[in-house]
Amino acid sequence: MDPATAKMALQIAATLARSRTFRYVVIASVLLTMLTGATIVLGPGILVTEIAASMRGKGGQQDSSSADDCPAQIGAIAAPAQGFTAEQVGNARIIWTVARQMADGERGAVVGIATALQESALRNLPYGNLDSIGLFQQRDSWGSTATRLNPVDSSKLFFRALNKVNGWQKMAVDVAAQSVQRSAFPTAYANQVQASVNLVTFLETKYAPSSTLETATGSGLCDGQTATSTSLGKIGLPVDHYVLTAGFGQCGSHWANCHTGLDFAAATGTPIHAVMAGKVVWTGWGGAYGNLTKIQHPDNVQTWYAHQSAIEVKAGDTVTAGQTIGRVGATGNTTGPHVHLEVRTNGTPVDPNKWLTAHGVKP
Repeated sequence: MDPATAKMALQIAATLARSRTFRYVVIASVLLTMLTGATIVLGPGILVTEIAASMRGKGGQQDSSSADDCPAQIGAIAAPAQGFTAEQVGNARIIWTVARQMADGERGAVVGIATALQESALRNLPYGNLDSIGLFQQRDSWGSTATRLNPVDSSKLFFRALNKVNGWQKMAVDVAAQSVQRSAFPTAYANQVQASVNLVTFLETKYAPSSTLETATGSGLCDGQTATSTSLGKIGLPVDHYVLTAGFGQCGSHWANCHTGLDFAAATGTPIHAVMAGKVVWTGWGGAYGNLTKIQHPDNVQTWYAHQSAIEVKAGDTVTAGQTIGRVGATGNTTGPHVHLEVRTNGTPVDPNKWLTAHGVKP
């Protein structure tokens, strides 16, 4: 730049510097640059937090006859992919494994995972409120820093404390969690129940040992309400007298999300039958599902029976096709007494009507 041009540039700069409007423009430009940089840095973390919160928020009560999520939102693969990172699923698996090792089963795992979701969002945090750290935000009185920051050891601490609570197995999940944690927000754990149930279902499907049940022969069929399958044995319907009130995939104002089962409306107290022979892997409160029973069958098939007024089996029981496992009710999110039957293959809900029909039983 020649001297004359440089002198002119300095004069222009000096004139602009004396302009209040120009100063405001410069300040605004600097602030905009800083905000843009902050968004680039913080954006991914905010997004992950919002996705996880959205996934966990589905555990709240919803106005529907069955507040289940659409197949694309739950199941063996979809649950972690749509709401949780690999770290969160890995920590959930540790809690689930420790629960099994300590004979606390699926229900214990749901309590533990719901607690960790609320306390740390299933992250092994080296910080927290005052001296709280780890998956469960345990304080100094729980153990050493190394112990509390070890997900396996901290999970063992949690379940040892849970097992000291008399009758925790019959408590609502949030009540059991609060009995251990003594949180200042005791009702918050309830918001994590459905997400915890989804994660435990995923873990059971992906990592639990496969069923060793003997295959039923399916002999003695008589009325067309039962059928045979090469590996599943005799297949029937969950109730004897019923009215179908909601089908798979229905969406509308009565549901917060699409329906993942088939609803058999019947009088409260009507016996509910196991659709097939299998092993009971879950009984208890299932959040929006109300009183829930899950039965594992061969070929990675599970059947769920929701909204029961009474459960008449327990986890670990082996049941036969047609055996009474509970009673029709209206617990959880429902507008009237019915049993919500859900059929899951490899952890993903399928249409029970089509599945039963394909196996020779027409609801």
